[in-house]
Amino acid sequence: MAINPPTYITTLANFGGNVLQSIYLEQFMAALRLNTGMAYPLGKKGTLPTGAGKTVRWQFVNQPAAVTANVGAEGGDPAEATITTTTAEAALEEFGNIVPYSRLLMGTAMSGTKEEMISALGYQAGLSVEVRILNEITAATTLVVDAGTGMTADALRQAAQKLVNVGSKPPAASAPYFCFLGSTEACYDMIGEGAPTWVQAKNREIESALLTPLTGTPQTAGIWGCLVKLTQSIPRITTTSPDDDLNVLIAQDAFGVSDLDFDAANPRVVDTPPDAAVHVPARNRGTLAWLLFFKSKLTRENSIVVIKSDATGIG
Repeated sequence: MAINPPTYITTLANFGGNVLQSIYLEQFMAALRLNTGMAYPLGKKGTLPTGAGKTVRWQFVNQPAAVTANVGAEGGDPAEATITTTTAEAALEEFGNIVPYSRLLMGTAMSGTKEEMISALGYQAGLSVEVRILNEITAATTLVVDAGTGMTADALRQAAQKLVNVGSKPPAASAPYFCFLGSTEACYDMIGEGAPTWVQAKNREIESALLTPLTGTPQTAGIWGCLVKLTQSIPRITTTSPDDDLNVLIAQDAFGVSDLDFDAANPRVVDTPPDAAVHVPARNRGTLAWLLFFKSKLTRENSIVVIKSDATGIG
């Protein structure tokens, strides 16, 4: 029996105790990590130990200017330089969702049904993290390229040039390339551009690596110094006609994320079986739930470019 994954959640909730045994938490975390393979690895991770409050902080060392003056006299001291930093901080947020189940379901369902439900919750949690990241960073960035009626490789070139012009560097997760995250329609518009298409004329590895996680993507799967990755989590503006997809080109230190592997993230899978559901009449319904603390924040506006492309309903 297959359980369809639920839609992503961006609201806050709190579910209390009754944490499932570790085998279910491991299954939940495996599904969570599998579905945070695009945007999340590109962020600078901030750690927060348990008991250290709820504010996550990220600090970046700014690139110093070149030294253009030589030491004036033999044996003299070079001039002093000041290294500056940029600091960002944000409060952790709490995310989660509850899935009800009946006493009859758990008593009669095929073996493995609960395990599939746990994996679906992990999928939902991972999707929620990715969507939350992209919603936050696209809402706050100031560098924009408008690709017009369809995403093109030339629009990607313009966005890459903007990042290079301000001295941005590729993220470690996609180095030596910047990372482009695009909607389904944007990516397939771009790889089908031209006659013959540029993917035919230049590199088919881009097409084959569209859906793979960043880890393991070959460096040859790029164009204009950018890796091209497809994600279903791209925000869409629906107040325009047609709608606009907010695709993004990301450089190093563009945004911060709270580390999902650190103890303050406190991921949990909570099972409240019917016998324990004292708030339910006749105690005939239980719930499965997940709980997670997470935060993302745009930290350097000149390290991310939003590339708008018309969305006509294909992707």
